[in-house]
Amino acid sequence: MEDFICDLILFQGASPTMSAMLTGASLAAIAERGVRVLADYLPARGSRSADYERIFELEQKLGSRPEYAAVSRYTHCLARCVSSVAEDGA
Repeated sequence: MEDFICDLILFQGASPTMSAMLTGASLAAIAERGVRVLADYLPARGSRSADYERIFELEQKLGSRPEYAAVSRYTHCLARCVSSVAEDGA
């Protein structure tokens, strides 16, 4: 089987867990990060366009930290296909 990388985004409330979904699809996570860690929790107000760069920078920093990624709206995952030696014909 050819080696490829999947790009997945999973809603945090989804079930089963991401690891179970990946295992069931013969995939292994190689990178994970939280998406929309902060912005959804900010109070509603007019336009945030003036603060966009600051919010985006903070989202990037917090999304890479597991303790903040756990409360994010989504999880972005890169996964690689897991294949056995027998499948490769070696």
